[in-house]
Amino acid sequence: MNQTMKSEKLSFWERTAYGTGELGNSIGFQVTGFFLTYFYVDVSGITPAAVAALFLIVRFYSASVFPVAGYIVDHTSSKWGKFRPYFLFGAFPSALLLVLIFAAPGFGFGSRIAWIYAVNILAATIGALLLTSYFSLIAVMTNDTNERTVLTSFRSMIGFGGGLIATIAVKPLVSLFPDEQTGFIMTMVILGAVTVIGYLYTFAVVRERVKPEKKNSYQAKEAITLFLKNSQAVFVSLAYFCVIFSITYKNAATIYYFKVYLSQPQLMTLFLTVTGFPCAIGTIVSPMFNRKYGKRNSCIVGLLLFIICNLVVFLLGPSNIEFIFFFTAIGGIFVIIAIISLDSMLADTVEYGEWKTGRRTEGILASFFNSAGAYAFAFGGALFGLSLSIVGYVANQPTNDTIALGIRSMFTLVPAIVCTIGIIAIFKYQLTHQKYYELVDEIQSRI
Repeated sequence: MNQTMKSEKLSFWERTAYGTGELGNSIGFQVTGFFLTYFYVDVSGITPAAVAALFLIVRFYSASVFPVAGYIVDHTSSKWGKFRPYFLFGAFPSALLLVLIFAAPGFGFGSRIAWIYAVNILAATIGALLLTSYFSLIAVMTNDTNERTVLTSFRSMIGFGGGLIATIAVKPLVSLFPDEQTGFIMTMVILGAVTVIGYLYTFAVVRERVKPEKKNSYQAKEAITLFLKNSQAVFVSLAYFCVIFSITYKNAATIYYFKVYLSQPQLMTLFLTVTGFPCAIGTIVSPMFNRKYGKRNSCIVGLLLFIICNLVVFLLGPSNIEFIFFFTAIGGIFVIIAIISLDSMLADTVEYGEWKTGRRTEGILASFFNSAGAYAFAFGGALFGLSLSIVGYVANQPTNDTIALGIRSMFTLVPAIVCTIGIIAIFKYQLTHQKYYELVDEIQSRI
């Protein structure tokens, strides 16, 4: 493996170019997450049950297709490199599918359902290839473990900021058009153009530097074995599943927490704004935490403080609105630090796998990591709905103290418990800075 850039710092422009690639991922995720249910149910007239089934099936499909995407990406070879071609050739199809997802033609009910399944499954397939390539890219840009953290921070800062701005802009943009159907389509055209620019800028500026010194092919049936042999990637992926599950579950519980426990649903928008923007602080300070304390310790501390903040919020009553906002915002900052640490740790497991198996498999590791996140997203949403039934919540019916306690626990205690499992997984991670560079040197010595 090429070791020349072990301590090389990448330029600001290349760091930024890597970050703009996240615009397509983040804008698509945020906008569909916040508005697609509303669009299908209220604008297009699809029944809520049909939409719920759609999301569950598509999310599980997305999680299952990631390993296939990883195999394809790992076996890609072109004059532009291994991962960059996907941004060149995937940018426009991805943007087009974002528009088509929000374009439900005036067919009959059955034909309309078939349409939304087709475009959502196709979007999930293209998205898996793009996301796998994007998460793999960091491992070939540099093998400086600190620089990888900086790149991950740029990714989170640009992606989070772009996704948040896009989400806030959707409703005002839609209102500029004569009807919501047209408004959503034209808004997605605008946002799709932004994602195309982001992907193409990544393709144009980013360079793949770290390359395997020997043939790196493997058969499809070996993919799972190669992943499981990389124990460090397995632990990171397990922790990532726990964190994404916790965030998905907590986000789903938020509206019910304000409606049932606090009895102040009108504060929801203010809460999302006040607690959302401070998360940008986590993207800024994460590289400093990682350099001073190491990625593993930063992740553990970030998750531990997120857990503590959730436990504090659980103890707060409905009259302590200011403290609920404050501790949720602080918890958000620290969970962002944990996520950035996990993303950067995944890149370091590439060299661990190469050291252990002799094969460099960026794509398959990134695909299983993203598959863990996709399964967490699917299970988090599905189990939240089940939890509502367990606590006795019925829509538009009176609630009681038992239901309020259940929803209060779902907003705070469940994420805390699941993240505790994530901490246990990270305790098994052993790639300190010193250990990582020892592996890099040993790989070089084999050549």
